[in-house]
Amino acid sequence: DRCLIRSLPAAESHRWDAFVAAHPGGTPYHLSNWGTFIEEAFPHIKGQSLIVEDKSTGEIQAGLPLYLAKSRILGARLVSSPMATLGGALTTAAGDLKLLLDAATERSTSLGGIRVEIRGIRTPIDDPAGAFEPSGRHWHHYVELPHDATDLRRGFTKGVRHSLKKAAKAGVDVVEMDGEKMIHEFAAMHHQGRRWLGLPMYPANYFEALVRNMPSSIEILGARSGGRVVASLLTLELGEMVIYEHMADSIEGRAAGANHLLLSESMRRAVERGSRIFSLGRTAEDNQGLSQFKRSFGAREESIYNYTYRFGARLPSKGAGSENGQVE
Repeated sequence: DRCLIRSLPAAESHRWDAFVAAHPGGTPYHLSNWGTFIEEAFPHIKGQSLIVEDKSTGEIQAGLPLYLAKSRILGARLVSSPMATLGGALTTAAGDLKLLLDAATERSTSLGGIRVEIRGIRTPIDDPAGAFEPSGRHWHHYVELPHDATDLRRGFTKGVRHSLKKAAKAGVDVVEMDGEKMIHEFAAMHHQGRRWLGLPMYPANYFEALVRNMPSSIEILGARSGGRVVASLLTLELGEMVIYEHMADSIEGRAAGANHLLLSESMRRAVERGSRIFSLGRTAEDNQGLSQFKRSFGAREESIYNYTYRFGARLPSKGAGSENGQVE
Protein backbone atom coordinates (compact mmCIF):
# COMPACT_ATOMS: atom_id res chain seq x y z
CA ASP A 1 0.00 0.00 0.00
CA ARG A 2 1.27 3.47 -0.87
CA CYS A 3 -0.77 5.17 1.83
CA LEU A 4 -1.07 5.48 5.56
CA ILE A 5 -4.31 6.77 7.06
CA ARG A 6 -4.10 8.48 10.41
CA SER A 7 -5.53 11.27 12.50
CA LEU A 8 -3.58 14.50 12.21
CA PRO A 9 -2.40 15.90 15.55
CA ALA A 10 -2.74 19.62 16.26
CA ALA A 11 1.03 20.07 16.08
CA GLU A 12 0.88 19.22 12.36
CA SER A 13 -2.11 21.43 11.51
CA HIS A 14 0.10 23.73 9.42
CA ARG A 15 0.71 20.84 7.01
CA TRP A 16 -3.03 20.27 6.60
CA ASP A 17 -3.71 23.98 6.11
CA ALA A 18 -1.07 24.16 3.36
CA PHE A 19 -2.72 21.19 1.64
CA VAL A 20 -6.17 22.81 1.93
CA ALA A 21 -4.93 26.14 0.56
CA ALA A 22 -3.37 24.43 -2.47
CA HIS A 23 -6.30 22.10 -3.18
CA PRO A 24 -8.88 23.33 -5.74
CA GLY A 25 -11.71 22.18 -3.47
CA GLY A 26 -10.31 23.68 -0.29
CA THR A 27 -12.58 26.03 1.66
CA PRO A 28 -12.29 27.97 4.93
CA TYR A 29 -14.38 25.19 6.51
CA HIS A 30 -11.55 22.71 5.89
CA LEU A 31 -8.93 24.80 7.72
CA SER A 32 -7.71 23.81 11.16
CA ASN A 33 -8.72 27.24 12.51
CA TRP A 34 -12.34 26.44 11.64
CA GLY A 35 -12.02 23.42 13.89
CA THR A 36 -10.59 25.54 16.70
CA PHE A 37 -13.48 27.98 16.29
CA ILE A 38 -16.08 25.17 16.38
CA GLU A 39 -14.56 23.64 19.51
CA GLU A 40 -14.45 27.01 21.26
CA ALA A 41 -18.00 28.03 20.32
CA PHE A 42 -19.49 24.56 20.88
CA PRO A 43 -17.66 22.73 23.69
CA HIS A 44 -19.61 19.52 23.02
CA ILE A 45 -17.88 19.19 19.62
CA LYS A 46 -14.28 18.01 19.17
CA GLY A 47 -12.55 17.64 15.81
CA GLN A 48 -9.55 16.02 14.18
CA SER A 49 -8.82 15.52 10.49
CA LEU A 50 -8.25 12.11 8.95
CA ILE A 51 -5.50 12.21 6.33
CA VAL A 52 -4.17 9.93 3.63
CA GLU A 53 -0.38 10.21 3.64
CA ASP A 54 2.14 8.94 1.12
CA LYS A 55 4.36 6.46 2.98
CA SER A 56 7.47 7.22 0.97
CA THR A 57 7.32 11.04 0.92
CA GLY A 58 5.15 11.83 3.93
CA GLU A 59 3.05 14.18 1.79
CA ILE A 60 -0.64 14.56 2.51
CA GLN A 61 -2.64 13.14 -0.40
CA ALA A 62 -6.18 13.54 0.92
CA GLY A 63 -8.09 14.40 4.05
CA LEU A 64 -11.46 14.58 5.77
CA PRO A 65 -12.24 16.89 8.72
CA LEU A 66 -14.21 14.79 11.21
CA TYR A 67 -15.83 16.04 14.42
CA LEU A 68 -17.24 14.10 17.34
CA ALA A 69 -20.45 15.83 18.43
CA LYS A 70 -22.24 14.80 21.61
CA SER A 71 -25.84 15.82 22.21
CA ARG A 72 -28.44 14.78 24.76
CA ILE A 73 -31.09 14.98 22.06
CA LEU A 74 -29.32 13.60 18.98
CA GLY A 75 -26.78 11.41 20.73
CA ALA A 76 -23.14 11.08 19.73
CA ARG A 77 -22.21 11.26 16.04
CA LEU A 78 -19.27 11.99 13.78
CA VAL A 79 -19.81 14.98 11.48
CA SER A 80 -17.92 16.44 8.54
CA SER A 81 -18.26 19.35 8.85
CA PRO A 82 -20.51 21.10 11.40
CA MET A 83 -21.83 24.63 10.73
CA ALA A 84 -20.30 24.58 7.22
CA THR A 85 -21.90 25.40 3.88
CA LEU A 86 -19.42 23.22 1.99
CA GLY A 87 -17.53 20.24 3.32
CA GLY A 88 -16.48 16.69 2.64
CA ALA A 89 -13.18 15.13 1.68
CA LEU A 90 -10.33 16.68 -0.29
CA THR A 91 -8.78 14.03 -2.53
CA THR A 92 -6.15 13.70 -5.27
CA ALA A 93 -6.50 10.07 -6.40
CA ALA A 94 -9.48 7.95 -7.36
CA GLY A 95 -9.30 5.66 -4.35
CA ASP A 96 -8.76 8.33 -1.70
CA LEU A 97 -12.42 8.88 -0.89
CA LYS A 98 -13.05 5.20 -0.18
CA LEU A 99 -10.02 5.07 2.12
CA LEU A 100 -11.30 8.06 4.09
CA LEU A 101 -14.89 6.82 4.31
CA ASP A 102 -13.71 3.39 5.47
CA ALA A 103 -11.52 5.10 8.07
CA ALA A 104 -14.53 7.12 9.23
CA THR A 105 -16.60 3.96 9.67
CA GLU A 106 -13.72 2.39 11.59
CA ARG A 107 -13.73 5.42 13.86
CA SER A 108 -17.49 4.93 14.30
CA THR A 109 -16.93 1.30 15.29
CA SER A 110 -14.27 2.25 17.83
CA LEU A 111 -16.75 4.67 19.44
CA GLY A 112 -19.49 2.09 19.78
CA GLY A 113 -21.10 2.28 16.36
CA ILE A 114 -22.23 5.90 16.24
CA ARG A 115 -23.67 7.62 13.17
CA VAL A 116 -21.38 9.33 10.63
CA GLU A 117 -22.65 12.37 8.71
CA ILE A 118 -20.87 13.78 5.65
CA ARG A 119 -22.41 17.17 4.86
CA GLY A 120 -22.30 19.76 2.11
CA ILE A 121 -20.44 17.85 -0.60
CA ARG A 122 -20.66 19.00 -4.21
CA THR A 123 -20.29 15.55 -5.85
CA PRO A 124 -22.52 12.61 -4.89
CA ILE A 125 -20.75 9.76 -3.11
CA ASP A 126 -20.35 6.70 -5.33
CA ASP A 127 -20.71 3.94 -2.77
CA PRO A 128 -21.77 0.65 -4.44
CA ALA A 129 -22.06 -1.08 -1.06
CA GLY A 130 -24.60 1.52 0.06
CA ALA A 131 -23.08 2.09 3.48
CA PHE A 132 -23.40 5.87 3.09
CA GLU A 133 -26.99 6.69 2.26
CA PRO A 134 -28.29 10.03 0.92
CA SER A 135 -29.78 11.98 3.81
CA GLY A 136 -30.52 15.43 2.44
CA ARG A 137 -29.86 17.91 -0.31
CA HIS A 138 -29.61 21.71 -0.51
CA TRP A 139 -28.99 24.28 -3.18
CA HIS A 140 -25.64 26.02 -3.26
CA HIS A 141 -25.89 29.43 -4.92
CA TYR A 142 -22.77 31.07 -6.27
CA VAL A 143 -21.81 33.91 -8.59
CA GLU A 144 -19.04 33.49 -11.15
CA LEU A 145 -17.31 36.82 -10.81
CA PRO A 146 -16.25 38.80 -13.88
CA HIS A 147 -12.67 39.92 -14.39
CA ASP A 148 -13.77 43.57 -14.46
CA ALA A 149 -15.80 44.94 -11.54
CA THR A 150 -17.65 47.30 -13.91
CA ASP A 151 -19.33 44.23 -15.45
CA LEU A 152 -20.61 42.95 -12.11
CA ARG A 153 -24.03 44.61 -12.08
CA ARG A 154 -24.93 43.30 -15.51
CA GLY A 155 -25.89 40.03 -13.84
CA PHE A 156 -28.17 41.72 -11.30
CA THR A 157 -31.93 41.92 -11.80
CA LYS A 158 -33.75 45.22 -12.17
CA GLY A 159 -34.98 44.84 -8.60
CA VAL A 160 -31.45 44.67 -7.21
CA ARG A 161 -30.29 47.61 -9.33
CA HIS A 162 -33.29 49.60 -8.08
CA SER A 163 -32.35 48.82 -4.46
CA LEU A 164 -28.79 49.96 -5.11
CA LYS A 165 -30.06 53.27 -6.52
CA LYS A 166 -32.34 53.66 -3.49
CA ALA A 167 -29.41 53.08 -1.11
CA ALA A 168 -27.30 55.63 -2.98
CA LYS A 169 -30.12 58.18 -2.90
CA ALA A 170 -30.50 57.62 0.85
CA GLY A 171 -26.79 58.30 1.33
CA VAL A 172 -25.95 54.78 2.54
CA ASP A 173 -22.23 54.02 2.30
CA VAL A 174 -20.14 50.94 3.03
CA VAL A 175 -17.08 50.76 5.29
CA GLU A 176 -14.80 47.97 6.44
CA MET A 177 -15.37 47.19 10.11
CA ASP A 178 -12.84 46.15 12.73
CA GLY A 179 -13.95 42.67 13.73
CA GLU A 180 -12.61 42.75 17.28
CA LYS A 181 -14.23 46.12 18.07
CA MET A 182 -17.50 45.73 16.18
CA ILE A 183 -18.39 42.07 16.69
CA HIS A 184 -20.70 42.81 19.64
CA GLU A 185 -22.60 45.35 17.55
CA PHE A 186 -22.76 42.83 14.71
CA ALA A 187 -24.08 40.10 17.04
CA ALA A 188 -26.72 42.41 18.55
CA MET A 189 -28.00 43.41 15.11
CA HIS A 190 -27.92 39.80 13.97
CA HIS A 191 -30.03 38.76 16.96
CA GLN A 192 -32.51 41.55 16.32
CA GLY A 193 -32.94 40.60 12.68
CA ARG A 194 -33.25 36.86 13.36
CA ARG A 195 -35.78 37.51 16.11
CA TRP A 196 -37.79 39.69 13.74
CA LEU A 197 -37.82 36.87 11.16
CA GLY A 198 -38.57 34.19 13.75
CA LEU A 199 -35.28 32.35 13.08
CA PRO A 200 -32.90 30.72 15.58
CA MET A 201 -30.02 32.91 16.77
CA TYR A 202 -26.33 32.26 17.29
CA PRO A 203 -24.96 33.25 20.70
CA ALA A 204 -22.60 36.24 20.92
CA ASN A 205 -19.66 33.98 21.81
CA TYR A 206 -20.14 32.25 18.44
CA PHE A 207 -19.20 35.43 16.57
CA GLU A 208 -16.45 36.28 19.04
CA ALA A 209 -14.85 32.86 18.54
CA LEU A 210 -15.20 33.13 14.76
CA VAL A 211 -13.39 36.48 14.58
CA ARG A 212 -10.76 35.45 17.11
CA ASN A 213 -9.82 32.19 15.37
CA MET A 214 -10.10 33.14 11.68
CA PRO A 215 -8.91 36.75 11.44
CA SER A 216 -7.09 36.28 8.14
CA SER A 217 -10.14 34.67 6.49
CA ILE A 218 -12.81 37.16 7.58
CA GLU A 219 -14.02 40.48 6.24
CA ILE A 220 -16.82 42.45 7.90
CA LEU A 221 -18.45 45.30 6.00
CA GLY A 222 -20.90 47.77 7.50
CA ALA A 223 -23.55 49.85 5.72
CA ARG A 224 -23.97 53.28 7.34
CA SER A 225 -26.89 55.65 7.20
CA GLY A 226 -26.62 58.97 9.00
CA GLY A 227 -23.31 57.87 10.49
CA ARG A 228 -24.89 54.78 12.09
CA VAL A 229 -24.39 51.15 11.00
CA VAL A 230 -27.76 49.80 9.84
CA ALA A 231 -26.58 46.52 8.28
CA SER A 232 -23.44 44.40 8.23
CA LEU A 233 -22.04 41.49 6.23
CA LEU A 234 -19.50 38.88 7.34
CA THR A 235 -17.68 36.87 4.65
CA LEU A 236 -15.03 34.15 4.65
CA GLU A 237 -12.30 33.86 2.02
CA LEU A 238 -9.79 31.29 0.87
CA GLY A 239 -7.98 31.34 -2.44
CA GLU A 240 -10.30 32.44 -5.22
CA MET A 241 -13.56 31.92 -3.29
CA VAL A 242 -15.40 34.38 -1.04
CA ILE A 243 -18.33 33.03 1.00
CA TYR A 244 -21.26 35.05 2.33
CA GLU A 245 -21.47 33.67 5.86
CA HIS A 246 -23.70 36.01 7.91
CA MET A 247 -25.82 39.09 7.34
CA ALA A 248 -27.04 41.34 10.15
CA ASP A 249 -29.48 44.09 9.31
CA SER A 250 -32.05 46.37 10.91
CA ILE A 251 -35.52 47.25 9.67
CA GLU A 252 -34.14 50.65 8.70
CA GLY A 253 -31.27 49.10 6.78
CA ARG A 254 -33.50 46.66 4.94
CA ALA A 255 -35.87 49.46 3.91
CA ALA A 256 -32.93 51.47 2.53
CA GLY A 257 -31.58 48.57 0.45
CA ALA A 258 -28.48 48.23 2.63
CA ASN A 259 -28.30 44.44 2.36
CA HIS A 260 -28.26 44.61 -1.45
CA LEU A 261 -25.59 47.29 -1.29
CA LEU A 262 -23.41 45.22 1.05
CA LEU A 263 -23.52 42.16 -1.19
CA SER A 264 -22.79 44.25 -4.29
CA GLU A 265 -19.86 45.99 -2.61
CA SER A 266 -18.49 42.73 -1.20
CA MET A 267 -18.56 41.21 -4.69
CA ARG A 268 -16.84 44.27 -6.13
CA ARG A 269 -14.06 44.05 -3.55
CA ALA A 270 -13.72 40.32 -4.24
CA VAL A 271 -13.27 40.98 -7.98
CA GLU A 272 -10.56 43.55 -7.25
CA ARG A 273 -8.71 41.00 -5.09
CA GLY A 274 -8.80 38.49 -7.95
CA SER A 275 -11.50 36.18 -6.56
CA ARG A 276 -13.39 34.10 -9.10
CA ILE A 277 -16.35 32.73 -7.08
CA PHE A 278 -18.68 34.47 -4.63
CA SER A 279 -20.68 31.88 -2.71
CA LEU A 280 -24.09 32.91 -1.40
CA GLY A 281 -24.27 29.84 0.81
CA ARG A 282 -26.68 26.96 0.93
CA THR A 283 -30.46 27.11 0.70
CA ALA A 284 -33.15 24.56 1.55
CA GLU A 285 -34.71 23.21 -1.62
CA ASP A 286 -38.18 24.37 -0.60
CA ASN A 287 -37.11 27.93 0.33
CA GLN A 288 -38.14 29.57 -2.92
CA GLY A 289 -37.99 33.11 -1.51
CA LEU A 290 -34.34 32.84 -0.48
CA SER A 291 -33.43 31.09 -3.71
CA GLN A 292 -35.04 33.90 -5.70
CA PHE A 293 -33.16 36.52 -3.65
CA LYS A 294 -29.83 34.84 -4.40
CA ARG A 295 -30.62 34.34 -8.08
CA SER A 296 -31.36 38.06 -8.34
CA PHE A 297 -27.58 38.64 -8.07
CA GLY A 298 -26.94 36.39 -11.05
CA ALA A 299 -26.23 33.32 -8.94
CA ARG A 300 -26.09 29.85 -10.38
CA GLU A 301 -27.45 26.80 -8.57
CA GLU A 302 -25.86 23.46 -7.85
CA SER A 303 -26.92 20.64 -5.57
CA ILE A 304 -24.90 19.86 -2.45
CA TYR A 305 -25.48 16.58 -0.69
CA ASN A 306 -25.51 15.06 2.79
CA TYR A 307 -24.80 11.39 3.43
CA THR A 308 -25.18 9.28 6.57
CA TYR A 309 -23.57 6.03 7.66
CA ARG A 310 -25.40 3.99 10.24
CA PHE A 311 -23.46 1.31 12.07
CA GLY A 312 -23.98 -2.15 10.67
CA ALA A 313 -24.64 -1.12 7.07
CA ARG A 314 -21.18 -2.37 6.10
CA LEU A 315 -17.93 -2.94 7.92
CA PRO A 316 -14.79 -1.72 6.09
CA SER A 317 -12.31 -4.35 5.02
CA LYS A 318 -9.18 -4.97 7.06
CA GLY A 319 -6.27 -2.91 5.86
CA ALA A 320 -8.38 0.01 4.73
CA GLY A 321 -6.90 2.10 7.52
CA SER A 322 -3.31 2.15 8.72
CA GLU A 323 -0.83 -0.71 8.39
CA ASN A 324 -2.52 -2.79 11.09
CA GLY A 325 -6.02 -2.01 9.80
CA GLN A 326 -6.77 0.50 12.53
CA VAL A 327 -7.16 4.27 12.34
CA GLU A 328 -4.57 5.94 14.53
